[in-house]
Order: sequence, then structure tokens, then C-alpha cells
Amino acid sequence: MWGARKLRMSAAWVDSVKPGAKPAEYRDTETRGLILRVEMSGRKTWATRYVFGTRERRFTIGPFPEVKLSDARRKAEEIRGAVHKGLTPRTNGAGCGSARPSRK
Repeated sequence: MWGARKLRMSAAWVDSVKPGAKPAEYRDTETRGLILRVEMSGRKTWATRYVFGTRERRFTIGPFPEVKLSDARRKAEEIRGAVHKGLTPRTNGAGCGSARPSRK
């Protein structure tokens, strides 16, 4: 399990963050659920965490720098909104899938 640190991300900070001796996760305090994963190789990937039913899940948004911070924030908000409506993200990253009954 990767240790996660919470902070308000900026585009300059995301660009400058360096890999460490272990993979790291950084959670954005501005956008709920947004995570930047930094691997030891230096690869940076955006993901979002959400709860569907009773299960916590993650959805990979895309790699940095192809997906910028502003785009990752917007996509994370879209996913959270869709999950609230009972939709789940597709595994192909195209957006949100068909409606599924929510567990309550």
C-alpha cells in the first residue's frame, strides 16, 4: 500500500515532483478523490477514488503530462457526479457507463 500525502496541488508542483525510493501517492485537497501516483521510474498517473455501493474503488484517469492537472480535476469531478447518479466509470477511460442500481 502506498502512503498518501494530502496537499493543494499546482501545475508547477506536479511538474517538479520527483520519484522517491518507494512509489508515492499525493491527494489533492482541492478536488475530493483526486490522486497523483508517482512510481519509482518517475511515471506519474492520475487516478480518482470513489465509493460505489459499499466498496471503495479507483479509476485511472490517465498519465501526466498527457493529462494536465486541470483536466484531471475536471474528470475526477465528472466521475464523482456520475457515481452519485448511480453510474460507474468504464475501464477503458471513455467516461461513465450505463446506470446500475445503487446499493443502499
